[in-house]
Amino acid sequence: SERALVSAVAEHLSAAAHAWVDSGREDADLYRGARLEAALDLEAGNPQELGVLERTYIGASQAAANSQINSLRRGRRRLAYLAGSLVLLLALAMVSGLLTMRARDDAQQAALVSDAQRVGMQALGRTDSSLRLLLAVAAVRLHDDAGTRSSLLAAVQGANGPESTVQL
Repeated sequence: SERALVSAVAEHLSAAAHAWVDSGREDADLYRGARLEAALDLEAGNPQELGVLERTYIGASQAAANSQINSLRRGRRRLAYLAGSLVLLLALAMVSGLLTMRARDDAQQAALVSDAQRVGMQALGRTDSSLRLLLAVAAVRLHDDAGTRSSLLAAVQGANGPESTVQL
């Protein structure tokens, strides 16, 4: 019956409390889980069944369980913080990679523009009209802008002079 169950829980609790004291009050000897719940129910429903030692044992068991729960919560918070930090670092690495690729592309574009301008200027310095036209066309193909078109126009105008036989 219920009274026999209460008595059995109280006896087990008393034996566990005495063993705990005899072992030097080791946390490993404290109640956890279902046994702790049964002891708490006994303390709440039948406080007269418990002595000071049993109440102390239940309090120590509950404190150890709460400490374990708090430790698990701290561990979860640390893991969440770590995961968030890793996500942030990954995002920063991706942004850094994209910025590096863009800077590389900008540098390549600047080099291409510079090469096109240099080829266009070389075209203007040539006396051979065919070579001048080829260099000017190459400059426009490298980078089509006002500067390279100007070089091409000057090369075409120079090629169409009275001494030139080149026809476009």
